[in-house]
Amino acid sequence: MRTAAYLACLALVAVAITLADLRIALLAAGVKSVLVGAELMELRHAHRLHLVAFVAFIGLLATSLVILA
Repeated sequence: MRTAAYLACLALVAVAITLADLRIALLAAGVKSVLVGAELMELRHAHRLHLVAFVAFIGLLATSLVILA
C-alpha cells in the first residue's frame, strides 16, 4: 500500500508540474498530505476521530490557500 501512495504522490507531482497552475498544485499538495498522513504516518490505524480531524484540517487549509491564491 505504501508503494501505491508513493506512486500516487509522484503522479500528482507530475500533473501539477505539467499543468503549471498554482491552484492545481495546492490541491495536489493537499491530496498528497492526506495520502502521506493516512498511509505513511499510519493514521488509518489511529482512532477514527484523529483521521477525520486531520483530513478536515488539511481540506480547510488547502481550500483557504486555493482561495487566497
